[in-house]
Amino acid sequence: MPSSSLQVTTNIYTKNNNLLLSRTKLFAVNIIKLVKNFPNDYIYKAIGNQLLKSGTSSSANYRAARKARSKAEFIAKLGIVAEEIDESKHWLELLVESGLLEEKIYKIYTKKLMK
Repeated sequence: MPSSSLQVTTNIYTKNNNLLLSRTKLFAVNIIKLVKNFPNDYIYKAIGNQLLKSGTSSSANYRAARKARSKAEFIAKLGIVAEEIDESKHWLELLVESGLLEEKIYKIYTKKLMK
């Protein structure tokens, strides 16, 4: 089980100081750190891979949304970002409910990083 002393990054600033860009990137960095600390176990690997994909793709999809050619395309891409963050929350919830992740770590991700 990942330690509750896991270091969560709370400061990543981008050149143009775009809040959503910074927050989605921050979320991705912290997901990477969390999954990196998972034990070498097949359950952690399976869920960790899913969490890693959804947690990092939210950042990549937001970057893509910023390059949208129209308002409709931007809104559609933001919908994908929201779906990926919600999926990440799902995987974190499964880890907590199965006793594989401490609830206080889960709360860090859901309350501070998913506002």
